[in-house]
Amino acid sequence: MASKAFEAGVRKVFAPRLAELGFVRHGVRYFRPRPPWRVQGITLVQDKWNGTGFSRFSILVGRRTKLGWDPGKQVERAKADAHFFDTHAGAPSQPAIWLGLLTEARQDFQYDYPADDPAGIEAALNEALADIERYGLFWLRWGIRPFARRDPARAIAAKARFDAFLKQPPPGMPDPD
Repeated sequence: MASKAFEAGVRKVFAPRLAELGFVRHGVRYFRPRPPWRVQGITLVQDKWNGTGFSRFSILVGRRTKLGWDPGKQVERAKADAHFFDTHAGAPSQPAIWLGLLTEARQDFQYDYPADDPAGIEAALNEALADIERYGLFWLRWGIRPFARRDPARAIAAKARFDAFLKQPPPGMPDPD
């Protein structure tokens, strides 16, 4: 479950920008019709560590081509589609993809943020929005990865922050070293 601070950041930063881009919010999922036969989606996937002092999330982007669908009803149908964000090749149309795979990192990574720091949460959400606009929208439109030089530095830094968190003793426990 998202913290109140994170949900406030989503309402303040993330959801309004995606609404400007034509996406309709449905919980943590956002959809927009792209007539004549396509619906595009973005979902915010939070990590299980939320609420423990280390919080992070990933972004999935997906698109479905459904011939014969009324463009006015595409979003409603996508909301009910439990398999819209399947990430395997057997998905109903084109499988969804982790946003990190589309960025210069060319591997999935999580956007981490301090659990109850509104400025840090907004910074992480803005970083994700920048990646959506730079990489995700290109993939949603063309179905191919954007052309970017491979640079895994961001993903490596995110993993290092997570590994450092795992090495810390739980609150109230003595350091084993």
